[in-house]
Amino acid sequence: MPSYDSWPSPTWKKIIEEQLEQVEQMPRADFDIMLKKQLPMAVYNKELMTGDTLDAYLEPHAGSLGKASFFSHQVAHYNAKYTESYGTDLPKLKVPVQILWGEEDEWQPLMYAKRLVQDIPHACLHVIPKAGHFVMEDEPGQCSDYIDRFCNKHP
Repeated sequence: MPSYDSWPSPTWKKIIEEQLEQVEQMPRADFDIMLKKQLPMAVYNKELMTGDTLDAYLEPHAGSLGKASFFSHQVAHYNAKYTESYGTDLPKLKVPVQILWGEEDEWQPLMYAKRLVQDIPHACLHVIPKAGHFVMEDEPGQCSDYIDRFCNKHP
């Protein structure tokens, strides 16, 4: 989850600042290659982001509309001002909050999870070993167990 000043990631910040026009114009095949390089960074076990799983993440970006949408509706809005703006309101939260974070998250370092759990009253943090940003892909069983217990505790 992007939080505070953590977004865009250094990779995307560089693309936005130095190469956005070229990346937007790139041929479809090159765009797919770029996404296929980025998506494995979202998991600890790189073997998980292959085959049908990788295809499922790529599918929303298929075709010219998907590529255009990716840049105009997603990348164009990569800006920390949105996540920084709510940071001061986190201590006001009065709802139960559980944070599941992959210990090996390459996109959002663990320091952000630790900061969130400090800023949100009564929040609990579960750091999941051998998991990346898409913790539910690396450790679906652990995620389900944590979510189930949390929901049962806070009906």
